[in-house]
Amino acid sequence: ATSSSTDVYTIVYASTTTDVCTVEEDSVTIVGAGSCTITANSGGTANYNDADGDEETFTVNQDTLDTFTATADASSDGATVTYAPAGATTVALGTTGEAGGGTITYSVGDDPDCSIVDSTLTVAQRGDGSCVVTATIAESANYLTASDTVTVTIDKADATVTLAPIGGKTFNDGPFPVSATSSSTDVYTIVYASTTTDVCTVEGAEVTIVGAGSCTITANSGGTANYNDADGDEETFTVNQDTLDTFTATADASSDGATEIGRAHV
Repeated sequence: ATSSSTDVYTIVYASTTTDVCTVEEDSVTIVGAGSCTITANSGGTANYNDADGDEETFTVNQDTLDTFTATADASSDGATVTYAPAGATTVALGTTGEAGGGTITYSVGDDPDCSIVDSTLTVAQRGDGSCVVTATIAESANYLTASDTVTVTIDKADATVTLAPIGGKTFNDGPFPVSATSSSTDVYTIVYASTTTDVCTVEGAEVTIVGAGSCTITANSGGTANYNDADGDEETFTVNQDTLDTFTATADASSDGATEIGRAHV
């Protein structure tokens, strides 16, 4: 500020709105949003009375929270949960970069598998998809409202197929069934196959012996709504050579042998 006085003078600055701005000497510090009024006054000198002071009023706008960030399990990159058949999975929601004391709330879309209570996301059990969470901080005295999103990804679970043991067999044994189970709790289909078709073949869940040797049966199950393709299993067993219990020698086409009858000579 300046004075019309031609004497040496001193100007004293002050704030009449110290909840918005303060003054130290000729430096103003913003302490809040709102309307700030600064006054400037000068006392009398040898030749001048106290000067008529002046004031300036200006607006301090609310700031934006550009660093406000939503987190899931303390990560701004989001979180990943894996399907589990028993119970739901929960994820802790949070934020960073908040200021001003505005209330923070969380919301999720219309997906019925994603629900929020306070700052906890509950993911219903399904094998794939995602929950997109929006974190919002309410407007406060000094800051505008701000929002950010974070994604929680739902992965399918892994499953394992277990093939029931198969005992040794002998060539000429009749067809027999095989069975396997999966750790998947979904409805699943097991597909059986033979990797040694010169010894055994498979149709459906029935094995047919076609030769002696080593037979390997595999069992696999594809992915389902909640599970990835299962880790397959295999069983290897020996098909022994058969014995020829009915092998019989014959003479003159008879297994009872033959009799030579003597002849008379005349």
